[in-house]
Amino acid sequence: MNPKRYDFFIRSLKFFIPPGTLLKFLMPSTHPIEPSGLKSKPQTLNIFPNMKTLNRVKGRKVLKSKKSILNIAKGQDSEFYGLFQSLGFPFNNLKKINVFEEGNPSYRSFYKKNRYSWLNDPKTFLNLYRDVFDCEVSYVDSDVSPSVESYLEKVKTNDYQKFFKSNSIFLKEGESGGTKVVKSCLKGNKKLSVFLPSKGVGHLFCRTCKKNTQCPICKKTLTLYKYELKCLDCDDSWPKISRCDVCGSKLHVLRQGVDYFYNWFLNEGFLHHDIEVVSSEKKPKEIKDSLGSFKKGFSKVLLTTDFEFLRDDFGQKVIWIPYLRHLFLGDDFRSYENGWWKIHAINSFCFKKGLDLFLGSKGSSLFPVKCFEKGEFSKFYRDEIEARKQFDYPPFGEILMIVSERKIKNSFYNDLDLEDLASDTRFVRVFDSRGKEKNHFGYIFQSRKIEESFKKFVKDLILKNENIRIYYEGSL
Repeated sequence: MNPKRYDFFIRSLKFFIPPGTLLKFLMPSTHPIEPSGLKSKPQTLNIFPNMKTLNRVKGRKVLKSKKSILNIAKGQDSEFYGLFQSLGFPFNNLKKINVFEEGNPSYRSFYKKNRYSWLNDPKTFLNLYRDVFDCEVSYVDSDVSPSVESYLEKVKTNDYQKFFKSNSIFLKEGESGGTKVVKSCLKGNKKLSVFLPSKGVGHLFCRTCKKNTQCPICKKTLTLYKYELKCLDCDDSWPKISRCDVCGSKLHVLRQGVDYFYNWFLNEGFLHHDIEVVSSEKKPKEIKDSLGSFKKGFSKVLLTTDFEFLRDDFGQKVIWIPYLRHLFLGDDFRSYENGWWKIHAINSFCFKKGLDLFLGSKGSSLFPVKCFEKGEFSKFYRDEIEARKQFDYPPFGEILMIVSERKIKNSFYNDLDLEDLASDTRFVRVFDSRGKEKNHFGYIFQSRKIEESFKKFVKDLILKNENIRIYYEGSL
């Protein structure tokens, strides 16, 4: 192996990446190919967070074919476009790495079906790559908001005023705010894209009383969140119940997802052929046909559960997100950052294309949503930075997350069980080793400095269990 690539291999082991996975990363082809070492022009790699964003650009893509890898190794081409794992290819003279859409949740997501889900902390990993290969790493300024780390680095030199430009119209949540959207579309004969929760927002409904479960304080409908009921107006919550408080009948869960809104649009006067549905349940060919029909104007409404399709230009003039809070998968600061990035990404897209953006969030108590509505850009970042300091989270500390297909038993460090030792435990939705999506158990460890002896303990744990994934992010 090339000396620098070998050095990179050895130093990468510190990030808990198993040797076998790392070798597959550095040798993407069945034929081992190393850099030729011949003098060549400087090479540039442009990195994108996912295939949908990568496919929006024109340029030479990094491919796994033998011919493509040989061109990279010999330095015959100078500029490439690829995903994060393209770093493992045998570049002959890579001198610059451009990272696009920095802050995109895809860079850190465990929700992936391939073996590279180990490598999803670009900041820590890219810093190592830069040091070993002596190349420049730059985060390309774009129309989406920066991550907290970049905000800290650039706040003194960058002008973030462009993120105060909002093209958004705030409505009530759900279909109650949708009448205004439909009138806007029908009046101007405009095509509409709608982003919906995949499983729908849930409410508990009593078929005897013909009513949803209501907040005891303000009498508004309560929203179902896993094991509790929340009132979005009072910002209060109660345990989930199974029977109606009034008549004692069994309560039923009603979800307002794709099927619900499909029927709602039919009731609003649209026909079946006017509506296209794109969801994870559909096959790739069905998705391609639906998107093609919408783009050509054969249909007027696109209902999708995939956020990235909102940022594709299909000729739509209006975008509607009935439940803006769905962009925030939890109420922790990391979830806030992911949702914040998505809000600004779609807002910037609409502003640039001159589209109307309707957001179902009026009166929301979520902190990032309130900051976005009021244009308090810096206030959001100050709050996130304070939260990171409080929890010793990067860039002020280190985080290590162990994700396993099942609970790890009989594993002790300094006589303490792994679950007792963890700062937090949670279920994480991940693809397993057989390619099926299921809940995994996550152990999270946060500290200003994680002990080296504990890191060694985790490495030994990985060697004993091939179904464990590790996410590690170092302090910057």
